[in-house]
Amino acid sequence: MLQNAVLAIIFISLSLFAYHSIENNQQLEIAKDLEHELSDSIVTINNQVQKQLEDLRAIASFVSLTTTLTPTSFENYAMRKIGERPEWDILEWQPIVRKEDRTSFEENIRSSFYPNFRLWEPDDKGEPRQAAVREEHVPVLFMVSKSSDTNTRGLDLAWSVERMESKWSARDTGNAQLSGLFDLVTSDTQSSNKLGYAITLPVYSGGITPTDLYDKQKRIIGYIAGVYSINNAFSEIITSLKQSNLKIEIVDTPTDIDSSIEIELADSSTIATGSLTLLSQNWQIKLIPNQAFFNAYSSAREFAFIGVVIGCWFLLSWFLFLLHRKQLKLLELKETLEHTLHYVRNSKDRFKEQARRDALTKLLNKQAFIEKVSDELGRAVRFKKPLCLLMIDLDHFKKINDTYGHVFGDEVLKSFAETFSKYLREQDVLCRYGGEEFALIMIETTLEEGDKIANRLFDEVRNLSIFNKEAERYIHITCSGGLAQYHQNDSVKNFIKRADEALYRAKRAGRKQICLHQ
Repeated sequence: MLQNAVLAIIFISLSLFAYHSIENNQQLEIAKDLEHELSDSIVTINNQVQKQLEDLRAIASFVSLTTTLTPTSFENYAMRKIGERPEWDILEWQPIVRKEDRTSFEENIRSSFYPNFRLWEPDDKGEPRQAAVREEHVPVLFMVSKSSDTNTRGLDLAWSVERMESKWSARDTGNAQLSGLFDLVTSDTQSSNKLGYAITLPVYSGGITPTDLYDKQKRIIGYIAGVYSINNAFSEIITSLKQSNLKIEIVDTPTDIDSSIEIELADSSTIATGSLTLLSQNWQIKLIPNQAFFNAYSSAREFAFIGVVIGCWFLLSWFLFLLHRKQLKLLELKETLEHTLHYVRNSKDRFKEQARRDALTKLLNKQAFIEKVSDELGRAVRFKKPLCLLMIDLDHFKKINDTYGHVFGDEVLKSFAETFSKYLREQDVLCRYGGEEFALIMIETTLEEGDKIANRLFDEVRNLSIFNKEAERYIHITCSGGLAQYHQNDSVKNFIKRADEALYRAKRAGRKQICLHQ
């Protein structure tokens, strides 16, 4: 009797074990398939945006090189390039119009192309009104759409800070920018009620992108923009996922605007999530299955197989159960030990590296700098190689902190470190010495070579301007430097002291320069 009870317990245990094993395998298979679908979706979305960008680049080149641009020439070229493909909604040429030129610009467009042309913008209720007076207007002049109801001519995009941020970024970087998600405006009388995005390309006079920030801001003449609704831009992948009983959500990470294609969802937390960075814009991609998706993974044959397996295991159940449990415990113990060992090793290396880095700029900190200088002095002595040290101080940094606050001051330090690091030689090492002071170790470099390199780096920094949102202006950054070459029998302390002395001479001489310690 007792034996039968034991066998019954074993039978029930094996049944539950088999059931949960298959259920876990199904969950793993579901997760794997979702991740595969997510990966394919991200690649497809990325490829689609890149294809849209290539089309817009061709149109931007056409606009910049066409001496007499007309609505007909713009529309004909755009339609030849893009045609009837479903992913686009509106293509726009958006010239830049200064405040003093607004009246003559509107009169010229009315007399040349559109008799009723005017600069307009939507009010808080979405109703059209005359565009406000601004230092700079960015109106839609020529536009192409597949819908006859769409007409955005005259829409002054300068009314929207969100839209202008991507344009300013495109202008200053010379690169295409992806906007955040927004409600599409299709005319001065209606909104499409469709969520979409825009890709904006800067157009410069002569068709060549300047390398200097000042030249970019001076030579910009306007923007080519492609406006796309989410449903049209990614219609193929949306349709394919719906057929697979999946819902896709695209979330604009900075604004948390959610563009989702709704289907009936299952009561499940099984979601595949990934991120995608496109043209400086971050999107979060989610795939959520519905109940029909899960039902496809159920199979009566799998449960019938459970009965066969349990019947075959019945006589050996007790032995197999004990063996299996023992193996699981050993595997779990092994995995736990390996995980702990891996975590300890990684933590040790990570903390060691973090202790050597400045938290704000990610450069070597003062302690690591002293160690590096000491090592390089040793190498210079052993191999009889020259070595230079450049001490750098940001000019009037206290005034920047006092005027614009420490948060902006931190932004200035980070921007300086990034700009300076971008143009360094591969062998040189930039460190944050403290406060607004930096140090550059110039390996195997004579004083004359170091002077040329330092002046080249300072020339790059002289182009550095950082936009302060509160003051609504660019803050120009300058710096001073002191350069010293290693002398025989120099200690680390004396080497740094001589470079510091040269730095102080540069500051006393009026800043914005480099002084040498002979």
